[in-house]
Amino acid sequence: LAHGALRGDPKLHLLHGEFLEAQGRVVDARQAYCQSYRARGADIPAYAQQFMQDGVDALSAVNQPQQQRFETAIGYLEMSTCISPNGEVQAGLDAVREAKARGERSVAVGH
Repeated sequence: LAHGALRGDPKLHLLHGEFLEAQGRVVDARQAYCQSYRARGADIPAYAQQFMQDGVDALSAVNQPQQQRFETAIGYLEMSTCISPNGEVQAGLDAVREAKARGERSVAVGH
């Protein structure tokens, strides 16, 4: 994306993510947003922890349909593991993905 002094600038990655999102390139935008958080150095663990907590909180949002809670939690947990890979968060992410898939299969067969 950039070379020299701007290479590690969080704002550059954030703007790149916004540009990609406006083009409908959601997956690429998420990667750019992740790079923005990773470029913040000492704050990396705090950002990863907050996204992990937001994912856990999303699962508890009883005012939302179950599949929506899963989708929201997956997004937060993916960002957490992108910012700072963590085996426990990854295991939780895998479990939420599996639960979401089971719920989708259940709806597809009419249960």
